[in-house]
Amino acid sequence: MLKTAFKRILMIETCGIIVFMLYFSINYSKTRRKCDGSMLDCKFNDNSTRTFVGVNNYISKNENNSAFINIHEVFSDICSKINITQNISDVESSWSSVDNTRRVFVYSAYHVQNKIVVIAAKTSVVKRVFCQLWYQRNNTDGFFLSQISATATTLPESHGYRYASSFIDCPIDSDKVPEYVSIVTEKCQDPKHFLRVQSAVKPHNHERKFTVCLPPLNLNYSKAYEFVEWVELNRILGAEKFLIYKHCVAKNIEQVLDYYTKQGLVDVLSWNLPMSTRYFHGDKRVHEIHYFGQVAALNDCLYRNKKSSKFVVNVDLDEFIVPHSKHMQTWSDIVNNSKPSENVYLFRNTFFKKDWESSKALFDADDTKFIEKYNIVTLQKIKHERKVFSPKMRSKYFARTSEVGRLMIHDVPAAKIGTVDTNVGLLHHYRFWGGVNDSESMKVYDDTIPVKYGKQLLANIAKVWSQLTNVNLGTD
Repeated sequence: MLKTAFKRILMIETCGIIVFMLYFSINYSKTRRKCDGSMLDCKFNDNSTRTFVGVNNYISKNENNSAFINIHEVFSDICSKINITQNISDVESSWSSVDNTRRVFVYSAYHVQNKIVVIAAKTSVVKRVFCQLWYQRNNTDGFFLSQISATATTLPESHGYRYASSFIDCPIDSDKVPEYVSIVTEKCQDPKHFLRVQSAVKPHNHERKFTVCLPPLNLNYSKAYEFVEWVELNRILGAEKFLIYKHCVAKNIEQVLDYYTKQGLVDVLSWNLPMSTRYFHGDKRVHEIHYFGQVAALNDCLYRNKKSSKFVVNVDLDEFIVPHSKHMQTWSDIVNNSKPSENVYLFRNTFFKKDWESSKALFDADDTKFIEKYNIVTLQKIKHERKVFSPKMRSKYFARTSEVGRLMIHDVPAAKIGTVDTNVGLLHHYRFWGGVNDSESMKVYDDTIPVKYGKQLLANIAKVWSQLTNVNLGTD
């Protein structure tokens, strides 16, 4: 009787269905790792990991308070040998291996339109994988398993490293969305992870307009003064939320991140890269992926915000997209005065060299003292290079989340791009660039930020540091 009933269910799925009963409860476990030889500990708090264990038919917890999922029965005609009795991680956002070859790793999964998009990193030899889609049975704790073939696509800008940021697209042919997806390299392979599928479906109304995507914080990053200036100026310009991918940071940055997280301004995601990368300046380890997997983080940020944010903003810690029109103060002003048919607003880059002299003429003595104490670079550097880079050369952008599917560092492929006139908006880029001996003819005076935003920025930064009195500022 039981086998006959399951055979009827199996006929529904085109690629084979496993029906099994799962009983589980959820708790969180944390992991911690240190940056070897670094000034301060580098913590990785993976708050999304859970453990699946197939042993008995009841819920239990181990001494570390990790939850178990205990499998009741497994039924399959084509994947009868699949084994899920070993420990398997169920994650929402954490790097997980696909198999023991270390050729493919996956981070997150999103439902959009008629597919599941998986953010991954892989070697060049892997072209095709299989998606194991886990559907929850109606009104039960049971799940169906459907297995389909999928293409693993490498994104550009891998720069010849062993691993490249990648997409895995798993097509689905029904309105029902799987709860989890597992990626494997062979048919009916034992899964090593369950990625929880997150919704990236366009809503009727977004919660916010602008979310800033920051490349992974790395090399035991410790410039708290810089981070606070970056957050506070971007808030003035229009940022409502910041997504921070944390690879390796110092204790003072942990404290600042905690401060902004409690305010609801920042979401921090553990970027626990499984391949070789450097954790501090002077580290001799060889990088196996370009710039700490920046492209993978950028695309995760896109899909993570499709449901909640109208635009994602791609800038680094030393960059600011600044309205330059006298009639515009914020990013919204720029968008509202641009073509609504454009899905990406691209801003051209120019360098404000930190090697050049600092200005002290725009503020009174007390403000100047405060600016110097907290090293507020955007209020000190008021000259940029005469050169403004061409579009897509060091450019950054706003991208409309509902209309784009791939992001690159300086460009958005296959998108309707509008390049913003430099009199309307400009990408300010502050860095040491070897310009100590540059002639004045190479420099353009630009006091846009001090004049437009200086007083408000000073007030905002002062408020933050009045509440972070025991936090180390860090050094340049």
